[in-house]
Amino acid sequence: MNATGGSRLALGRERHETATGGVEVDVKAGDVIVVPAGVSHRSLSAYGDYRYIGVYPEAAPKWRNNYCRGNEDMETLREEIAGVDIPQHDPVYGLDGPLVDIWNEASRQNKL
Repeated sequence: MNATGGSRLALGRERHETATGGVEVDVKAGDVIVVPAGVSHRSLSAYGDYRYIGVYPEAAPKWRNNYCRGNEDMETLREEIAGVDIPQHDPVYGLDGPLVDIWNEASRQNKL
């Protein structure tokens, strides 16, 4: 596959579709982003031959899209998110990559 183009993504935005929170990030062909379990994400716009590949950990719950409608039981969803294991290695840099350390530190800070 030879993809070109890019997209503007919204990451960490509130639950309703008109929200403006979170951050917006521009990505292009060849970029890699890692989105932790439970972080909302969507494409706001795209140009060119933009395509993405989503990869999820083998033991992760089945992917689903609720379009920020808030029609799910949030406590059940929080428990499911908390049960997703931290990756054993960085998907980009491998065993010595920084992702696992960053993710573990963020997890410790969120539990304080």
